[in-house]
Amino acid sequence: MRSTAFTLTRWLVVMVRLILAIRMVSQRFIKNGDIFFDDKKAKPEAIHRFIGKKPVFVGGNSDGDQAMMEYASTSDYNTMCIILHHTDGEREYAYDTKTLSGHLETALEMAKEKNWLVIDMKNDFKQIFPE
Repeated sequence: MRSTAFTLTRWLVVMVRLILAIRMVSQRFIKNGDIFFDDKKAKPEAIHRFIGKKPVFVGGNSDGDQAMMEYASTSDYNTMCIILHHTDGEREYAYDTKTLSGHLETALEMAKEKNWLVIDMKNDFKQIFPE
């Protein structure tokens, strides 16, 4: 007989993982009593504060990563900025301009202007998850 005392639903597992990820990130980004939010324009500030150097290789998948890529592009060294465009709704989750989460619009436009590499998951990935 199967016990029904504690059943893990998919959403509960997702929430537990999210809580653990938030705890892990908050431990890394709380320094000297300051809390850093690591998204959009706060990314370059966090990189500068915690690393102290401009990165030469950055990757992202949303408009929240655009400021970081622009920051890296101003380095004195050659840089590589990569955008992973989630376009495969059948094998993963597609999002860009018309989705509620993972908005990607202005970073795609900037990628054309700055010659950043855009990887299209539907067309460029033979396999997304191992079978």
